[in-house]
Amino acid sequence: MDKRFLLAVFIVALLAAVILLSGCVNTELKKCSSNADCSSWQSCNMEKKMCEPLPGRCVSNNDCEGWQTCDKKSHFCEAKAGNCGTDADCDTWQVCNTASNQCVPAKGFCAADSDCAKDEVCDQDSHVCKTKPGLCKSDYDCEASWQICKDNRCVPIAGFCTSDKDCEAWESCNESSHECVARSGFCNSDEDCGDWQYCVLDSKNSEMSHKCEALPGYCDTSSECRSWEYCDRKQHICVAQRGRCNTDNDCKDWEYCDQSSRSCNVKPGRCNTDSDCGTGQICDVKNRKCV
Repeated sequence: MDKRFLLAVFIVALLAAVILLSGCVNTELKKCSSNADCSSWQSCNMEKKMCEPLPGRCVSNNDCEGWQTCDKKSHFCEAKAGNCGTDADCDTWQVCNTASNQCVPAKGFCAADSDCAKDEVCDQDSHVCKTKPGLCKSDYDCEASWQICKDNRCVPIAGFCTSDKDCEAWESCNESSHECVARSGFCNSDEDCGDWQYCVLDSKNSEMSHKCEALPGYCDTSSECRSWEYCDRKQHICVAQRGRCNTDNDCKDWEYCDQSSRSCNVKPGRCNTDSDCGTGQICDVKNRKCV
């Protein structure tokens, strides 16, 4: 057989296959004389003597409504994504608008923020309208346990904060705990002060209120001590200056405390220098005695 003839036959067969696969020739529509000549999803058009799809069945998208597409395997017209004929064609949170054949949110659900009130957003996971972050309708809408709902906004309860402006003048906001805490040098209670201090809570004197002050017998600066004393900053107590005294214990063994001058003076018969001794005596500085 001529090779050129065989090649021509092969090319014709190949073109026929391509045409069939591309759907240019509709093999589903065939001639008939009765329904028995057609597929189960077809009926015989006796005028045209052609098999045609039953209502709701199809060969191509042209056999379906504009909002439908033809399933070539089952030959059923099915709703396109987002379109519908009944609620069953939509997601569980949607219903079918049969006038537009569009799936729309059911009552109480949403697809976008525009479906919600102005102070709400649409949660895309649950498709439920939720209050915008920071806004609220009740205390339950506030994420933090230290917030309450006031005028549709989540605000800190007393003693808590989001910034320093939520606290009193003598406080700052702890951004970790969201609590208002006393600033350095200030206090809300004695616990905010040193062991030797107490917290002044004087509502009549705003300059002194909420400040740590030294307890009686203690000091923070030497100005809180008597003229012959200074403030020992380690112990925070007033102690006599060197050479001055409050009791004999502040003086050396051979001295006593003169309460009128608050000075340490040499006891009779004892000495610091020869001038402390009588005529003809000198000071034995080792024993601090006049000899």
